[in-house]
Amino acid sequence: MREHPPISIGDLADHVERLKANDDLLCLQEFQTIDPGQQLTWEHSNLEINKPKNRYANVIAYDHSRVILTLVDGVPGSNYINANYIDGYRKQNAYIATQGPLQETICDFWRMVWEHRTCTIVMMTRLEENSRMTSPSSLANLLTRSFPETSGRAAQTVSEELKVSKSSKLCLHVSTPDPP
Repeated sequence: MREHPPISIGDLADHVERLKANDDLLCLQEFQTIDPGQQLTWEHSNLEINKPKNRYANVIAYDHSRVILTLVDGVPGSNYINANYIDGYRKQNAYIATQGPLQETICDFWRMVWEHRTCTIVMMTRLEENSRMTSPSSLANLLTRSFPETSGRAAQTVSEELKVSKSSKLCLHVSTPDPP
């Protein structure tokens, strides 16, 4: 592993442009110097009951930081969703990263949003997946239409769609009325 010196914010744009030169060659070389660190486990993602909930076999939820849903009585594996907590700059478990929900996991997705009081959902997606064009807006519409209308909480419309290269970013805001 090689140490990389800090880069001042004023030099960041130039540094990124330099890394992107020659088909991202320097970026790839720098990435390959990163020590993978400890080997993390993903036993819950690998359970037979949970495998169908993973969009891809190689994109899993690590056990040490996975989001655990409330267990539904009598439903094995109901506490699993392919999602992990991510630390923020000054706050542990500040964010949740998850896959785009599958048709069969959309209820789990909304249970996670509800149980963790999520207010903003940012979706990053490729505009093409498995040689098929995807529509980020239809994914957002699916999420909005499938949102359980309970206790006055409501999914609002997509507030931002930003296309970047071959990807798109969507922001969906979820509101909760103030408690009485």
